[in-house]
Amino acid sequence: MSYSPRALDENRRSNKEVPYDGKTTRNQVQPPQSRPPNTNMGTKKRKRVLAGRQYAHKYRLKQLHHILQLEQEVKALQANVAISIPRIMYVDRENSLLKIKNGLMKQRLSTFSNDLMFKEAQYEKLEMERDTLKQLHMVNHQQLPKILRIKPVWNNQLLNMNLNHSTLNLFMEPVVVGGSQTMMNQNINQFGTGQIMNKDFI
Repeated sequence: MSYSPRALDENRRSNKEVPYDGKTTRNQVQPPQSRPPNTNMGTKKRKRVLAGRQYAHKYRLKQLHHILQLEQEVKALQANVAISIPRIMYVDRENSLLKIKNGLMKQRLSTFSNDLMFKEAQYEKLEMERDTLKQLHMVNHQQLPKILRIKPVWNNQLLNMNLNHSTLNLFMEPVVVGGSQTMMNQNINQFGTGQIMNKDFI
């Protein structure tokens, strides 16, 4: 069965919807009736949604601020580390040099202490020698005047014997007189000086 285009057009015109006059029948389907919107519930929900969004936005901003602070602290610490590493290396070198100097100073101190002990021993020895020489000098100084004050009696006796011998030789041996006279003069010169020294000390 075929329909012409004209017949189809007429059929469409006949099937036009009838305008609704407000009256319903049993066979007609009624559209679903929507409830009146609750304005209070809508505003509360919107407020909750807005509050949640604001809280989430603030939380994200707070996290971003905290992350930025941490990044700044990390950068500051990295800069301090970059500055501190050369200082630490310099201090380590200075510490090693000071340790070497300390060892050298300890060696010099031990050498000086040994030299000081040796010098002290020498000083004590020299002090003992000085005291000994001082005592000997005092003893000799005390004994010397006693020796010088003793009169040499044997000098006078020997001089008299030489004089008597020379007088006898004047008559007997004139040739020997010169020799005895010379001997007497020698004896006088020899022993006379001792008498003069004794007179000076007396």
